[in-house]
Amino acid sequence: MEHGKENPPSYSQAPAAPYPAAPAQYPPAPPHPSNAHTYPPNYSGQTVIQVEAQPQQVVIVGGCPKCRVGVLEDKFTLCGWCCCFWLFPLGLICLFSMRQKRCINCHQRY
Repeated sequence: MEHGKENPPSYSQAPAAPYPAAPAQYPPAPPHPSNAHTYPPNYSGQTVIQVEAQPQQVVIVGGCPKCRVGVLEDKFTLCGWCCCFWLFPLGLICLFSMRQKRCINCHQRY
């Protein structure tokens, strides 16, 4: 044992640490608005449950509005190709402005 250092006291000799004070008492929380009773009271003794179903819609960008399966793709019209061929420099404007959308599933034109 080195000189000047003492052994720590044993557990039986160590003073007991005081427990922390009890937490402050808070008032109970108000009820959540979703739990509040919003329907008029029912005095007949019957339970009324009102359920509103909301349909879910999936919107596909570029999807066919008729069959809702296919995808619309751009097709050049025959008139657009003819204008492109006969009126070459300005015909390109005609070709790209005369495109037509067509469903790859039901072949409906839009």
